[in-house]
Amino acid sequence: MAYPIVNGPYGLVPVNLMGGIPFAGSTRMIPIAQNYGTSMFNGDVVGLSGGNAIITTYNANSASAVSAGAIVGVFLGAQYPGTPPIYGNLQGQYYPASTNQPGMIAYVMDNPTALYKACVVTQAQGSANTQANTGTTVGYFSSRFLGTNAFLVAGNAGSTTTGNSAMGVSGGNPTVSSSVAGNIVQTVATGSGTSPCLRVIQLVPDTAVTVGTTLSSSPSAGTTFTVASTVGIQPGMEVVVGGVKVTVTGVVTSTSTITVSSAVTGTSGSSVAFVGFPEVIVGWNFGFHSYLIAAGV
Repeated sequence: MAYPIVNGPYGLVPVNLMGGIPFAGSTRMIPIAQNYGTSMFNGDVVGLSGGNAIITTYNANSASAVSAGAIVGVFLGAQYPGTPPIYGNLQGQYYPASTNQPGMIAYVMDNPTALYKACVVTQAQGSANTQANTGTTVGYFSSRFLGTNAFLVAGNAGSTTTGNSAMGVSGGNPTVSSSVAGNIVQTVATGSGTSPCLRVIQLVPDTAVTVGTTLSSSPSAGTTFTVASTVGIQPGMEVVVGGVKVTVTGVVTSTSTITVSSAVTGTSGSSVAFVGFPEVIVGWNFGFHSYLIAAGV
């Protein structure tokens, strides 16, 4: 396994801007309404309501019409007046819910061309487009996901200990038989019932995970085969079988069966390595950032 290990989602972390322009740490100061009732954590995606910063109303399984313009950027900290005997403004990693102070400010990375590092989380097997808006189990993307759309899993509450977000990203939920949660490439276009607000730009190689095992069947131009062990294998990982790179779309642990994205031919006893990337670089899809819709918010 690679080092460092990714233990769970941590929100969206700005890395640079489109075209390789460095992120210099610049943020925009956006008001927070007095007594706003939802905590905002460093790395949370936020939107605007009445000119104030709020946790985004985006939901990974909502219609795109509901989500259009629901994003203004990523929350990177807060400023709010102290309570006597503490005077002056306090700088916080997160905004505590229901803080009843005037003049509160959210620091937001609002550039719509910003790119972010994020942790992939799993989606449970089910019918198409039933992905959840919560979940913190680490999942994997692979090279097939590059250039495709991804969902923001926005329903996880962050940590009041660290002040950090627990939002993550995911693909679509596995639709073939799979007892293991994971990810498949999202193929439904934006505006067709679900709303993948992110585009997968790059895989992060530093934390890639490799799981080695052997074939226990000999697939012949088939999309299923069995392996000696399925431990650590998830939908969303990639594997090379018989010289062909394919993406895992289903894993059934009881029968050690793997389903892949296209037909492969292999020999029982051959060694195979499943590779997954728990971290990716993502950017906003057009129409979700509020600066990129003509109607405004």
